[in-house]
Amino acid sequence: MVEMKAKNCLVVALAAVLIVGPKPVLLGSQATEPPSTSTGGATDAAPLTAKQIQPLVAPIALYPDQLVAQVLSGATFPNQIALAENFLEQHQSLKGKDLVKEVNKESWDSSVKALTAFPSVLGNMANNLSWTSSLGEAYHNQPAAVMEAVQTLRAQAKAAGHLKSTPQIVVTEPTPQTIVIAPANPAIVYVPEYNPAVIYGVPYVVPGYTAGDVAAGAVIGFGGRVALGAIT
Repeated sequence: MVEMKAKNCLVVALAAVLIVGPKPVLLGSQATEPPSTSTGGATDAAPLTAKQIQPLVAPIALYPDQLVAQVLSGATFPNQIALAENFLEQHQSLKGKDLVKEVNKESWDSSVKALTAFPSVLGNMANNLSWTSSLGEAYHNQPAAVMEAVQTLRAQAKAAGHLKSTPQIVVTEPTPQTIVIAPANPAIVYVPEYNPAVIYGVPYVVPGYTAGDVAAGAVIGFGGRVALGAIT
């Protein structure tokens, strides 16, 4: 994996902005901190090949870097993802700072708490728990390989002409081996929606995953947005 300078790593991990301090995750870097091994998280498993990991990360590889970081960390706690989704369903009236206040009372991992600000992402993970668990195990056991897979898929999407800057995201390539995706407006995060089976120019089939409502064809759409200032 090619190293990248600190200024080219994640701008800010979402949990630091949304709720509490995150685990540092540096896309495209060898300085990735291993995921938590707390009780209730992912377990050790046989190493996966790159071809096995790439389909697992396909649904989230084109998210902004900060959101990728929280999804990967949160996926190591699939049981907490299910609890958090149930929490949102039972507290639909909570928004913004009120939601943050109540979520912080829970004992979940900080990444899971951060994901409650992105109900579509959290819901997708909860509705595909088999995939979420597999993704979490891969990240827990092989974090560097997972990061490399993210970069591989971003390069494929870019080569296919499907990954480019938009009014919602800015795509940069600080090194030939590193593609960074950031919100166009640092104060607002849009959630990309796309079909992982077609967006990369390679027909990835994701085990245990149903795409649901995604952008039509080989394009990236954008769902709900999160204004960070409204929840801090």
